[in-house]
Order: sequence, then C-alpha cells, then structure tokens
Amino acid sequence: MNNLTNITSPTGITSHTKSLIDIIIINYTNDEMFTEVLDLGYSDHLAQFLDIKFKNVLKDPITTCKIHFTDNNVEEHKYLLHEETWTEVLASNEPNTSFNLFMNSFTYDFNTAFPLKVTYVKGKSIAGEARGLELENKGSENSSLP
Repeated sequence: MNNLTNITSPTGITSHTKSLIDIIIINYTNDEMFTEVLDLGYSDHLAQFLDIKFKNVLKDPITTCKIHFTDNNVEEHKYLLHEETWTEVLASNEPNTSFNLFMNSFTYDFNTAFPLKVTYVKGKSIAGEARGLELENKGSENSSLP
C-alpha cells in the first residue's frame, strides 16, 4: 500500500511530555510535498498541514478555496468560543451527544471566524496548485505557505 507518514515533529505537547500522536498518512509521494505542524492555540494538540504540488496542469475552470488564518481571525474565534454557554454540552449524560453538540458549536464558530473564500481563475491553467483547500500563514493575509 506504500502508506507513509509525513509528520515527524511532536503534535501533542504538555508541560511534561512531547509526543507524535497526530499524523497524516498518504499513499502518494512527491518531491514537491510540504508538511508543517501549526500551533493554532486551541489545545495541547497541534494542527497538521499538508501541501502537495502537482506537476499536472489543471484546465479551466479552476476554483481555489482558501481559509485565512490571521491573528484577527484567531482572536475572533477565541471570542466566539468564549461567548458560547456550552449548557447543552454539559447537560447531556451521553458522551456522543455531548461531543456532537460541542462539534456543532465549534464548527459553526470556526466557519464564522474563518470563512472559506472561493476564487475562480479563468483564461489560464495553474501548474503546481491542486484544487482544494489552501491554508495561509497565521498572521499574514497575503503570504501563503510554500
């Protein structure tokens, strides 16, 4: 199956330990592949980012989607989470229900703070960028990860 893990630095960090417990496994290798572990400040688990540059050229129409992770967006998300009462999550005696309620609130706040921005590129092909999600560096609206 040729499954490979691309994350080699710790993704779970506490005051006493560092461990690589969150991984990305793929069955595709490419010299133009980039992985990074990002601290978004939400937990002791860090986010993983995978960017694959494809050599094939995509033809029109091309749509790219981006989420901007800026300091302002992160602060907005923290504020939205702070404003949640979490009453329903804490009131449930069923773990799956509590988890689903939590994820619904978290996802709603995440999508509000980090809206997906769709860009249409017309009249040319883009070599090296695949359709899909492109994450940008936290703190900069215009700089994207390599």
